[in-house]
Amino acid sequence: MHRFTRNAKSDSYPGFIDLEGDHGSIGEKYEPRHRLLHESRAYTMKLLMLFVDFFAYQTNTKSLTSETDYFAEERIEDAIVGLIHVEQRDAADVSGVETKLIKNLKWAARKNSTKNIVLHSFAHLSDSKAAPGFTKALLAQSQNRLVRSGYEVHQTPFGYFLDLQISVPGTSLARIFKSF
Repeated sequence: MHRFTRNAKSDSYPGFIDLEGDHGSIGEKYEPRHRLLHESRAYTMKLLMLFVDFFAYQTNTKSLTSETDYFAEERIEDAIVGLIHVEQRDAADVSGVETKLIKNLKWAARKNSTKNIVLHSFAHLSDSKAAPGFTKALLAQSQNRLVRSGYEVHQTPFGYFLDLQISVPGTSLARIFKSF
């Protein structure tokens, strides 16, 4: 029979416990089963936020044939750039995911004293990807909500690989990663 116990060593790692049996400590850390189940359902969207001195892009190659052909380039200064990876599971909780995305972007903007936000679909943070139409709609709705909240919001061309130029200062809140 095994029992879960906490000791001084494992207390420094919240949520981790030692598994001990009648024969003594196994000597490995185990995470409670309920926490593993909770986390596997909780984390879907990936968001890398960068506070940039400037962010510049130029369309290079169209990656989705369904998108219109066009050329675009833009340079935005003093902004939060959200590199957003939308996963398949996000479709199950559109409202919740959208709200968390917006709250995180607004928080990072406040912490870095800016009202400029760039939304960039960045499908390179996980193997799971949402359908392009869903991702595009989620970004458009998020942009509308941020604009209504008083932010100046830019969205990079969807369905294109871009040439990027980015300058990120070496401050602690200039690089923030979130999964939700």
